[in-house]
Amino acid sequence: MELKAAAGDVSASNLASELSIRCGGGDLKLKNISGRLTTAVGGGDVRGKDISAELDIRVGGGDIDLDLSACRGVGRIELGGGDINLTIPEKANVELTIHKPKYGDISSDFDLEPSDEEDELKAVIGKPEAKLYVKLKRGDLNIRKRRI
Repeated sequence: MELKAAAGDVSASNLASELSIRCGGGDLKLKNISGRLTTAVGGGDVRGKDISAELDIRVGGGDIDLDLSACRGVGRIELGGGDINLTIPEKANVELTIHKPKYGDISSDFDLEPSDEEDELKAVIGKPEAKLYVKLKRGDLNIRKRRI
């Protein structure tokens, strides 16, 4: 399924297939999404709850607040400016790679270790079956454990 909006808010829920959303400006609200999720948002907030999709989320400016119920495949979250709040299950079985923001702070409930790359941190959660790459240019990144 593909959704396009020049401006305005977009909502999607209860989908278990491939979903592609392109939005010039406005907020994006997602709930109970699995399969593959691709978004390109110029400006606005992205909020998601109960997300278990393979992610490709790219936002120019705004905040990203995602509560993941599972991590799948190779995922990517990129934000130009704003804050990212990410909740990951404590037994997610994912390798998390974080590109450190140039301006902003990182806080995490998971142990983050330096990567081979100078500007990256890594966390190995469980026995990784998935990878998640997070890149934030300006803003704060908060990673929380969801207790199961």
